[in-house]
Amino acid sequence: MAENKMAEVAALLGVKFDEEFIAYDEYRKKMICKITERGLFFYHGINEAWWQDSGLLSELLTGRAVIVDE
Repeated sequence: MAENKMAEVAALLGVKFDEEFIAYDEYRKKMICKITERGLFFYHGINEAWWQDSGLLSELLTGRAVIVDE
């Protein structure tokens, strides 16, 4: 099995692995996110749950979404 690269992805994006950060995109606005060994997740406040979102990861990597300081 291949090595998990999610800690490297977090470092590439300038965030700490498995710690919360704020991301912003045009449609969803500000989201609480974290990158874990299982991927990128955002917190869905209405359901009070973390949801995995590979689309948001793609948006961050291509610049369509950004990480913001709060």
